[in-house]
Amino acid sequence: MYPTCGYSNEIIYLFFTTDFIKTSRHLDDDEEIEVIKMPLNEIIKYINDNTIKDAKTICAVSKYLLLKNEK
Repeated sequence: MYPTCGYSNEIIYLFFTTDFIKTSRHLDDDEEIEVIKMPLNEIIKYINDNTIKDAKTICAVSKYLLLKNEK
């Protein structure tokens, strides 16, 4: 996805997996990332009630739902 195509050439790659395995990570000293597993219907609820507001998550879920509906 291109989050700011009007003034930047940044590209964000979104990934989907069904074989998620939690492993060790190599984060920067000031980096904090929490990975959680959540049911899709709960994610959609959080998007709809504005608990989840970030574009990357909304884009990833939207793309997943579009691809899922094509099958």
